[in-house]
Amino acid sequence: ELEYHKQINDMKAAVEEARRRATTVSQQLQGEVLELELEQSLQDAFPHDLISEVKKGQHGADMLQTVRTASGKNVGIIVWETKQTERFSEAWLPKLRQDARNAHGSLAVLVSRVLPDGVKPGTERDRVWLTNYDFVLPLAALLRQTLLLVDQERTAQSGKEIKSEMLYRHINSPEFRGRVEAIVESFCEMKEDLDREQRLLQTAWKKREKQILRLATNTAYMYGELQG
Repeated sequence: ELEYHKQINDMKAAVEEARRRATTVSQQLQGEVLELELEQSLQDAFPHDLISEVKKGQHGADMLQTVRTASGKNVGIIVWETKQTERFSEAWLPKLRQDARNAHGSLAVLVSRVLPDGVKPGTERDRVWLTNYDFVLPLAALLRQTLLLVDQERTAQSGKEIKSEMLYRHINSPEFRGRVEAIVESFCEMKEDLDREQRLLQTAWKKREKQILRLATNTAYMYGELQG
């Protein structure tokens, strides 16, 4: 009877172990399928970017998205990590941050089927962006646009001191001084011409005013004589 119970318990343990292994293998397969789907979705949505998968067994995150401009310039790296477990673990965040540092990543994104309570997709938490699989592409587009804008601002600010020095030299150059002097001379000539025209007009106005006054006086005399 003891031998019979032992065999039953051993069989239960073997069945439970087989179920656990099957569940683990199933989760791994599901995770690999989701990684492939994520890789293909990112590649289709952003054809200019370089999407590289981190092979199984290698240290690091699941995927790297090198954001590129239309001309092929690299502007940053988004580090992606996918999780397909039933519970969310806070231990994922520091590991992903370290993986992002090792990969020289600009941003880190954790894609999980289950998010922490009260956390919505597209939320940043401890320098890691959290999202589910439904919000992956909108978040990727937003983060990618952010990296492009940062690169544009960095490009605009590059060489600022050199440009300021060039502007200072140009302002103090003989060429610039000559152009300013020419503008001032033209303004002075226009002002003199305007004053001259104003003086001529005033002379003409006074002459006409005297003529009109003389005409009015003569007209009044003639009217008075006619009345008389």
